[in-house]
Amino acid sequence: MRKQKSLTEEQIQELLKSKFVEKVFQNRIIYTNEFKLYALEQYQSGKPPVEIFVEAGINLDIVGSL
Repeated sequence: MRKQKSLTEEQIQELLKSKFVEKVFQNRIIYTNEFKLYALEQYQSGKPPVEIFVEAGINLDIVGSL
């Protein structure tokens, strides 16, 4: 089992700047429905997840740390 990491307050504040992030907890990110629909549409059209997050301006260094 993988140990869950916690986000720092700085990381949380950075994520909350995104219009696609609804809420952030120390170990969980809740995305807006708008982002979920956008991401699903982009993924179904063949775009890789990394590219979807980068284009949405979501910091992968932070998201990947969870």
